[in-house]
Amino acid sequence: YTRATRMIAAKTPVVAAVQGAAVGGGLGLACSADFRVGCSETRMTANFAQLGFHHGFGLTVLLPP
Repeated sequence: YTRATRMIAAKTPVVAAVQGAAVGGGLGLACSADFRVGCSETRMTANFAQLGFHHGFGLTVLLPP
């Protein structure tokens, strides 16, 4: 979680360009950024909890309520 914390605390804006699926760590990385840019093929999902897996990359705090 050190890298996620560094991104969130960064003084400069962080932009995540997402193409394709962002699941698990990829979703956490995108959520940690200040701005997210996607295309028509971009899909973001956090379905791992339904499968019984751990939330990676600090997603428990990054996902909206």
